[in-house]
Amino acid sequence: MKQSCLQKRIVRYCSPTLANMKAGSLFTCSAEDTSALGREIAEINKQLNKKDVFIRVLNITDGRALIYVYRRNMLADDLRQEEVSSFLESAGYDPADPDKVIRSLRKRISSGEMPHEIGLFLGYPFQDVLGFIENEGRNYLCLGCWKVYCDECCARKKFYQFKECKCQYMRMFDQGCSVSDLTA
Repeated sequence: MKQSCLQKRIVRYCSPTLANMKAGSLFTCSAEDTSALGREIAEINKQLNKKDVFIRVLNITDGRALIYVYRRNMLADDLRQEEVSSFLESAGYDPADPDKVIRSLRKRISSGEMPHEIGLFLGYPFQDVLGFIENEGRNYLCLGCWKVYCDECCARKKFYQFKECKCQYMRMFDQGCSVSDLTA
């Protein structure tokens, strides 16, 4: 498969997910031609689904698509954590089924809302997602891939690992490795 702009964006914004370091990643891309985008995503999914990586369009607005790349089994494991499961149930989700949870998330986003619990779909620590909600995005300890409210040291290590992963994956992609090749 010829390398495309979409594939480059997947590598740039989702390399920690491809590398099996986190459950999910999110990015936007042009959606001027939605049928072409759908075909390309379907083609990439053929390769990545075998490796438990899935790509879903969560929303399309003003010619931009919000794309979610995730590892279904890792997401399911995250959703099974007791505090995460209870929290999502209280927010109206069915955490027992990752596909239903993603459909519910998609519905909320499509209604014009960006739910704060989306961090749980991206592998952010539960306490940081809760801290973000309780503090309305203020009073954080540090800022990196997300706003950190607990365990700053651990978060900074993850931010560094994610940055290194992205640099290494971008280098390999630029040298001709495919998204499938880069997916663990």
